[in-house]
Amino acid sequence: MSAPAPADPAETLVDLVRTPLAGLSLAQVAARAVRAGARSLPGVDGLAVLVVEEGRTRAAAFEGADAAVLDERALDAGPGPVLEAATTGGAVHVDTAR
Repeated sequence: MSAPAPADPAETLVDLVRTPLAGLSLAQVAARAVRAGARSLPGVDGLAVLVVEEGRTRAAAFEGADAAVLDERALDAGPGPVLEAATTGGAVHVDTAR
């Protein structure tokens, strides 16, 4: 059985933006964003959302078995692309994952 076709990213983003967020926790909003990304990005095996609050970084949501493990390892390892993206708010290009 083949994987389902990815959803249209633009439609997924519109749906996500139009979702009422009142009464939802940060974790619930992050989980919705991660699920939306997983549905609309072809070839993605896992996604995670990190949150930086008061200088502390933590995983807020993940999709895929390896995403949580990889995020925890990245946070434990210290400076690197995950923390750089989380603290700068910018995209970080990585040629290889080790």
